[in-house]
Amino acid sequence: MGICKWLIIKKFSNPPAVEYKATSKQVIPDFYVEVEDDIILRINNEYYPDIVIHEPFSSKNDNIKDKLKEARDIVNLLELRKTTLYKIVLLIVERQLSFFVGGELKPMSMAMLADELSFAESTISRAISNKYIESKLGVFPLKSFFTNAVSSKELSSSEIKNFINTQIEYEDKDEPLTDDDLLLRIEKRFNIKMVRRTITKYRKLMNVPSSKERKKIYKVCGGITA
Repeated sequence: MGICKWLIIKKFSNPPAVEYKATSKQVIPDFYVEVEDDIILRINNEYYPDIVIHEPFSSKNDNIKDKLKEARDIVNLLELRKTTLYKIVLLIVERQLSFFVGGELKPMSMAMLADELSFAESTISRAISNKYIESKLGVFPLKSFFTNAVSSKELSSSEIKNFINTQIEYEDKDEPLTDDDLLLRIEKRFNIKMVRRTITKYRKLMNVPSSKERKKIYKVCGGITA
């Protein structure tokens, strides 16, 4: 955000000696998406391989027949699970298309997807748990595409947070914007009604200091750069 305190803090290890800890596990995307003239969605075949049951011989052994049937049933269930997940992810990408081309996330709930796909909401929740999608913007957990609507308008909390971030980035360093100032700008920009504590909550979630704290930081930064 251009505030020197944050830049300085970023250089510190938190917690101390964190560099000596084991490296975090690499995230393997379950899907890959490319958005050009059309949406190209590919499942990670290495992670979700196609399974084929071969019957090289005809057996009259009932036990073998039962085991082969069980195997085919399991494969069919896995294919159904994969198809279900593909439908969910494709709909997520379609609903959040603006994000994948560099825009904002739209309000979307699991209930909305469940209704459109005729699934139970719990099915959506289980299907996307610990699942990731990779695009040119990076790798994202599927659950991150579900946002809460700020009002009855097609406006998400993500858009509000980005607006707050932009306003603070270009604010007057001698008179930083208070939460009340931000509230007025948001209500004017998006033509909605909110309460100040909501703005305060969003600011804290983004780890943005209060206007008084930012004013002190700016003064310290000015002294350092001078």
